[in-house]
Amino acid sequence: MEKETEFGTVQVGGEYVTNPFSPLDTADTAPGNLHLASPYLGISLLRTARLWSRLHPWATVGQRIALAQEVAKELGVDVGCIG
Repeated sequence: MEKETEFGTVQVGGEYVTNPFSPLDTADTAPGNLHLASPYLGISLLRTARLWSRLHPWATVGQRIALAQEVAKELGVDVGCIG
């Protein structure tokens, strides 16, 4: 179905994601494509980490450790073993 918006005609309805495990389809997922017990937030966190590592290939080990410690702290994990 098409809908007119201020940006022009857009498609609405249907399924957006063709493969729920593709790194390219991370914005939205069609409800029928993922199992109910899928750890959506965990998968998103891992995809974000992969994206960050690709966007920052020259980040030092110290920067990567500092980021891992910050994420672990936000998750409530004891970060004593990191770094």
